[in-house]
Amino acid sequence: MNDKITEYLSNGGYFNPEFMEHDKVKDLLMDIREQLAVYAKAIMDKDNRLAELDRKLYLAEARIKQLKEMIINEREACATVCDGNVDAEYATGKVDHNEMSWSQACAIAIRARGEK
Repeated sequence: MNDKITEYLSNGGYFNPEFMEHDKVKDLLMDIREQLAVYAKAIMDKDNRLAELDRKLYLAEARIKQLKEMIINEREACATVCDGNVDAEYATGKVDHNEMSWSQACAIAIRARGEK
């Protein structure tokens, strides 16, 4: 394509376009139009691929958010189980009510880990 344009310009098309053969000008314009269509299709294809990647990124980010929420809920469920064991530990008499039980410590540790 570049060679055809250079030939057109060097054969009078630059200074005196009216001296150029009309059929050659028509052919050159048609070739340029075809090449532009190829470029336009390539750009559209890339835009479509980019849109698909954007869609996949959105879905992945939504899944990550969902998984994070699931982790937080599971962590809280574990801490709640530990909280439920506190009374049982105190009932054994091995833990003074003024001290923190292992279950309380476990629940606090699980919740603190989620705050990081």
